[in-house]
Amino acid sequence: MIFQKIEQQLNLKPDEFLYIGDSWPNDVEGSTQPGWEAIWYTTNQEGDYPYQAKNYQEIKKCIEKILNSFTHFPS
Repeated sequence: MIFQKIEQQLNLKPDEFLYIGDSWPNDVEGSTQPGWEAIWYTTNQEGDYPYQAKNYQEIKKCIEKILNSFTHFPS
């Protein structure tokens, strides 16, 4: 899978990635399956996925929500 290959090449763990994409199956499902955080860039704004954005300002808000969800940052 491409996401695990990227992790290996960059020597990073899944919880150290944030992926932003516009395709639900390829980008969001693909990146969250190995444990990455993902923001779905879409104008549809449907379903209950918590990180949906239709513009740059909403992407920033999603990033803030993701960062605020951490109780601590890895050292």
